[in-house]
Amino acid sequence: DPGPIDLLALALGESPSNPGVEIITDDGIKGYRFDESARLLGVNSDVIFTHCHRFPTEFSFIVTYKQHVEPKQSEFIMTLLAQDRRNVIVGIRVLRDRFYFDFRGNDAIEKTSVGFRQPTSAGWHTLIITVTSHTIKFTLDCATPTIVRPPAKFWSKINLRNTRFYVASKRAREKRFTGLLRQLVLLPGADAAIRVCPSPHPHFWHPWMTKLQVGSKFTTVFPDENYLKCFLMENFSVSHQKGEAPECTSQSKGNLFYNDDRTLEICNGVKYQPIRGGAPRMDYVIDFADIDTHSNTTSIEIFEIPNTGWFLATANMDTRGRNRSEIFRWDPIGQKFDHHQFVRSQSATRWKYFEIGPEYFLALANYGGDGVRGVSSAIYRWSRRRRLFLRHQVLAHSHARDVDVFMHNNDTILVLINHDTEGLTQWNVSSFVFKWNPQFRLFQLQQSIPTLGALGVTHFHIAYFTCIAVANGYDGIMSNVQSAVYCIIDGYFRPIQYFETNGAADWEFFVINDRFFLAVANNAEFSLKTGQSETTTTSVIYELNIRDQQFYEYQRIVTHGVNDFEYFKIGNQHFLAAANAKPAEGRHEATSVIYRWMGLEKFVVAHELPIGSCTDLDFVAHGDDYYLAAANPLGQRSKFYKIITF
Repeated sequence: DPGPIDLLALALGESPSNPGVEIITDDGIKGYRFDESARLLGVNSDVIFTHCHRFPTEFSFIVTYKQHVEPKQSEFIMTLLAQDRRNVIVGIRVLRDRFYFDFRGNDAIEKTSVGFRQPTSAGWHTLIITVTSHTIKFTLDCATPTIVRPPAKFWSKINLRNTRFYVASKRAREKRFTGLLRQLVLLPGADAAIRVCPSPHPHFWHPWMTKLQVGSKFTTVFPDENYLKCFLMENFSVSHQKGEAPECTSQSKGNLFYNDDRTLEICNGVKYQPIRGGAPRMDYVIDFADIDTHSNTTSIEIFEIPNTGWFLATANMDTRGRNRSEIFRWDPIGQKFDHHQFVRSQSATRWKYFEIGPEYFLALANYGGDGVRGVSSAIYRWSRRRRLFLRHQVLAHSHARDVDVFMHNNDTILVLINHDTEGLTQWNVSSFVFKWNPQFRLFQLQQSIPTLGALGVTHFHIAYFTCIAVANGYDGIMSNVQSAVYCIIDGYFRPIQYFETNGAADWEFFVINDRFFLAVANNAEFSLKTGQSETTTTSVIYELNIRDQQFYEYQRIVTHGVNDFEYFKIGNQHFLAAANAKPAEGRHEATSVIYRWMGLEKFVVAHELPIGSCTDLDFVAHGDDYYLAAANPLGQRSKFYKIITF
C-alpha cells in the first residue's frame, strides 16, 4: 500500500522551471493554470508502478479544480498515454457540463467512456472517481455518489511499462484543461471517498491531511498549521470543540477523535484508544497504586479472567497468626486494586494462574516455614456462580517454594518445586511433576525430580522441546550448588545441562530476535562451615548455541540478594528487571534495577528503582499501558508502578 500518490506534485517536480505553469490564488486557494507550453508536463508511470506495472483491482483519482466557463470541446485534466504516446489508457476529461472517465476495456483495444454531470457553479470542487472491475463511482464534493456500471470491465491487467501520465493535457496543443487545478491524486487499492468524506470543505483536503472527529463533528486537520497556511495561502486556524469522545462502535471503527489534551484517539470498534507515533519506548517509572495486604508478601501474580476482570494475587507470609493470602480485583474507575477474597495459606511462596479449556485456575505453593508439619499446596478453581476461587485439589505434602504450569503436546503439566523436608533436616528432596487427567479433572503425579534446596522453576519451549530450568539454592552445607535444565525426552523430564550457581532463586527464559536466553538470579553465597553470608553476588545470563544445543555464558550482572528476574518488552525494546532484596554496599535502601538490551553492549543499566526490599517483580501490559508490581517481604504494603512511555 503506497498510500496517496500526488501526480500533480510529481509532475511539477520533474522540471525546476516548469514553463507554462502559472500559480494563481482564487478564493484564497492556490491553484495552477497551464498554457500550451506545459502540454508535456507529467510523470512516467515507472516512477509510480515500481514493482508491478499494472493497475490494482480498485483505485481512485481525486481531482480538485475550478472552471469558469463550460468547455465546448473536450479538455483533458489527466491522461495516461500508451507507449506510442497517442492512445489513451486512462483519461479524465470535461466537456460542457459533464465529466468523462475514459479507459480501455477488457479487450484493451476499444475505448470506453463513462459520463457524470458536473455542477454549474464556478467555485472550487473536488471530484473522486473510484474504479473497480465492474463499477465506476463518482463522488462530487462529498455528496451522494453516482455509481455507473460500464458496458465493459476495466482491464487492470494491461501492461503500464513505459507509459506516462500527462497533467492537464493529452500531450497535444488542443484539448488542454483551461481551468485551475489544485490537486490530482491517485490512491491505489482504496476508495478515496472514505478518506476525504464526510467533509464540508473537501477541496481543502490534501494527502497529508487526517480525517478527525472533533467533539461531535467531523473535520479535517493538517498535522502542521503553518504548512496549512502556506499551502492554502490564507489565514487558517484549527478550531477545537470540547467534549467527550463519541460512542465507538463497529460502524465507527477507524474514526479519530481530537482530545482536549491535544492527543488523538482512534476507535477500534469497541473503545477509543490513543494513537502513538511509531513503537512505544520506555521513559520512566512512577508510583501508581498501593497494594495493602494483611501480612508481608513474597510474590505477586497478575492475571485477567475473560469478561470478568483483572486480578492480582499476593502470596503472603504467616505473621501473628494471619495465615492467609489475598486476591485483589482491579477497579477501573478508582484506578486501584480492591480486596476481592482471602485464601487460606501456609507461608505461601507463589501463585500461578492457568486455564484448562473454559475453566480458570490458580495454583498456590505453600512453604509452611520452620517446624510446620503437614504442609500442602493446592489448586483453586474459579466459580462463575460465586465469582470466587474455590479449592479444587490438594497436592502432595511439601515445603514448596515455586510452581509452574504449562502445556506439552496438549497436556497440562504442573511442576511443584520443594525446598526441604519438615524440620529443615534435609535439602536433597524430590520435587514433583503432575499431569492433568481430563477424565477425573485432577492433577496426577507423573514424575519426581531430585532437587537441592530448590527455590524456583521456569518452563520454556524451543522448537519441539519442552524444558524446565530448576534453581537449586542450598545443599545443607553451602549455596554453591549446581542448578539444572531438564527437557522432556520419551515422556519424562531428563537433565540435559548443569550450571554452577550461588543460592539460585529464579530462572528467567526469554527470546530476543530469534536468540534464546536463560538468566539465573543468584541470591546469596553462604557456607555453613564459615558461617559467612554474602548477598552481593554475580548473576549470569546464558545464551543458547543452537548447533551445540547448550547454553553458554553471555553476560554477568552484579546483584544484591536478588530473588527474581523479570523480562519484558515495550515496543522494540527489551528489558530485564532484577528484584533486589538487599542494599548495595554503601547504600541504606535496596534498589531494584532495570537493564535494557543494547545489542553489542548487551544489557546495560537503564533505570534504578529505589523501591526497598523486593522479592518479586511482575510485569503486565494492559491495553496501551505497562505496569510493574513489586512484592514487599518486609511490610504490608506492596506497590503497583506504571511505566510511562513515549
